[in-house]
Amino acid sequence: DTPCPWGTSWEGPLMFSKRRGLGLSASKIDRAIRVLVCAFALGLMWLSIKPAVAWFYIEKANKSPIESRLYFLTKAMAWDENPKTYALMGWTYLEQAEKNPAARILLLRMGLGQALIAYEAEPLNRNYRKLLGALLWRLGRIDDAQRILEHTQ
Repeated sequence: DTPCPWGTSWEGPLMFSKRRGLGLSASKIDRAIRVLVCAFALGLMWLSIKPAVAWFYIEKANKSPIESRLYFLTKAMAWDENPKTYALMGWTYLEQAEKNPAARILLLRMGLGQALIAYEAEPLNRNYRKLLGALLWRLGRIDDAQRILEHTQ
């Protein structure tokens, strides 16, 4: 050990902890730091898995025909609920309502539920306002649709 001008060794805090009687050696502290770093990295990986799987299902939904799009968006929702997925589901219900006149009202109402969730999460998002306005318009609530859409421009 080469002494420092202030009278301790170059090991710094490790030597200080030995003198204080904590009984921590350099190998124990190094191991504890490695364990903490690994635990932190695993935590970050776990947090990033859910959005990554949801993104995979959203991409699959975008490439699939409209009939199976809701299936993949529902799978994405199970992994990571976010307003974008709700809005995508709303747009899909709207598109299906245009192609299926027999279930038009039911599909529009289901889309309205998804659009409201997205809109409430991010009320300043123009795309969510457009979706909500389009659904309200098609459901015959023209005054409400105009009120929503006038803030979009």
